[in-house]
Amino acid sequence: MNVLAWLAQHWLWAVAGLVVFVFGVWTVQEYQRGNTGYDAGIIVGGKARKWTGGITGFFAAASVGLLGALWEASMNLSEFGNLLGEIIASAPQMIGGIVLGGLGALGLEGTVALSGGQLLGLTLIIMGGATIVANRTKRARKREEARQSRGRRSR
Repeated sequence: MNVLAWLAQHWLWAVAGLVVFVFGVWTVQEYQRGNTGYDAGIIVGGKARKWTGGITGFFAAASVGLLGALWEASMNLSEFGNLLGEIIASAPQMIGGIVLGGLGALGLEGTVALSGGQLLGLTLIIMGGATIVANRTKRARKREEARQSRGRRSR
């Protein structure tokens, strides 16, 4: 494959390579003039903004806006997870029963062959796990309340 055919297929790589090369040359020139890294970055950014007609500023603003939107969405998802965790921690036995009821409502007849004893064992495991979670969260909540009350007394 000759060079022109490669450039026709991969023109974006060629443009990106040219941009990186130009930025590298500008950065080296600024370092040779005795500028620090921060000052060189400011000057090279100004040159890039001037030569591209502000398109770099647009892409910078667009990327910051996109990252801000993603950050907000992740924070909302985190708050939802926190709320869901509080619901599960406040009533794990009820959640265990709901999970077991949901599994029963799926109607897995024949898909998973369970005898009566196996179903009873599965029920005990789910309900026992929910009880363990409930006890651990209650103890952790009591420890946290005690720690906070000790902190208030020491002030």
